[in-house]
Amino acid sequence: MSSAQVNEAAPVDPPTARIVLRLRGEFPLVERPFAAVAAELGLTEEALIERLRRLLANGTVLRFGPLFCIQRAGGQALSAALSVPEERFDEVAARILAVPEVAHLYRRAHRYNLWLLAATPSAAEAEATLDRIERDVAIELLRLPVLREYGAGARRGRSAGAEQAAAAGLDAFDRELLAAVQSGLPLVARPYEALAAMLGTDGATVCARLGAWRASGVVRRIGAVPNELHLGLAASPMSAWDVADEAVDACGEALAALPFIAHASLRPRALPAWPYNLVVMLKAAPRAEVLRQHEALGAQFAAIPGAAGAGGPAGALVEVTAVLKKTGLRIRES
Repeated sequence: MSSAQVNEAAPVDPPTARIVLRLRGEFPLVERPFAAVAAELGLTEEALIERLRRLLANGTVLRFGPLFCIQRAGGQALSAALSVPEERFDEVAARILAVPEVAHLYRRAHRYNLWLLAATPSAAEAEATLDRIERDVAIELLRLPVLREYGAGARRGRSAGAEQAAAAGLDAFDRELLAAVQSGLPLVARPYEALAAMLGTDGATVCARLGAWRASGVVRRIGAVPNELHLGLAASPMSAWDVADEAVDACGEALAALPFIAHASLRPRALPAWPYNLVVMLKAAPRAEVLRQHEALGAQFAAIPGAAGAGGPAGALVEVTAVLKKTGLRIRES
């Protein structure tokens, strides 16, 4: 699937955007959740389900269902990027799209023009996935593991080992339910009952378990994952900075009070092509606003003693030009 095929639609009309943004919010854990949301939107249950089917088919909504915190669900995520010659781009992208362990795949406006996230049941499998991709496409990967997290969403005080230990508390039913919903919720009037029928239980039990996961952070939210480009927004904007090593923690902690930060992390540099060690992911917003936010980060970092020279740290806004894939963890049932 080429980038043009994925993002060929013009930004959606305001009524459709309203539906997508509501579905992006929290989806209720009730017997007929589509009916409840449809009533808010002035639609029938059947009309909302059919509209969602169309939005998934045309790529405006990329996925609909629980969004898992990969580490707390027992998995591991690793990021990497490739510098792909333009004449090979569609071929390489198609090869990587065929890898089920790849959860995210973006085209970005940078020398490293193809970015992926491998989401697997373990760190070893994530590394093996990257190794396999590297051999298959014959292009060296820039690997960008998270060394430290910053900002309001950072999992402070929890090492990777602690995350895996917490995830080990998932029982057999948890793993069966996770496997059943990792591709999305059934698009039927009673989706939780449909899941229950697959698992030999009842809808109330499924709702209770999803609610417990949401409360504990195993599930971040239940809802739609939109293609922000179809909503006229900058998708997954990356604000990357070359910050002096001795000041990177101070710069990272300064992000906690900023409302436009999705998450931020310390990552390894790869000189000379990737000189950045502080990667800040901004929330989806209109492009002009994202540009202002990137500039605001530069001013914030420049005010921190020792961050860089007199001109402040060097930064780059690495923008997404096509969303090729955006799914979630793929974890085995056993």
